[in-house]
Amino acid sequence: MVNKRVYFLMKKRLTTEVDQEPPLFPWETEVKDYGNEPSGDLVAEKISTPETTDETNQFLAGNTKEAPPPAS
Repeated sequence: MVNKRVYFLMKKRLTTEVDQEPPLFPWETEVKDYGNEPSGDLVAEKISTPETTDETNQFLAGNTKEAPPPAS
């Protein structure tokens, strides 16, 4: 079992190291502050779809199988 003192000393050491040099994501080369604004690449565009009156086209495509018969 790990001694509580050792645990808290390691926790403090790791916290200090992360504060001094934060870890980077694999695609990052330097620490930088990301703004709150999403980039243009990540903003989803609104997709326009034609209005339909056909009832079957109003639902999302999904499972089209019928329910199995009840067990006897």
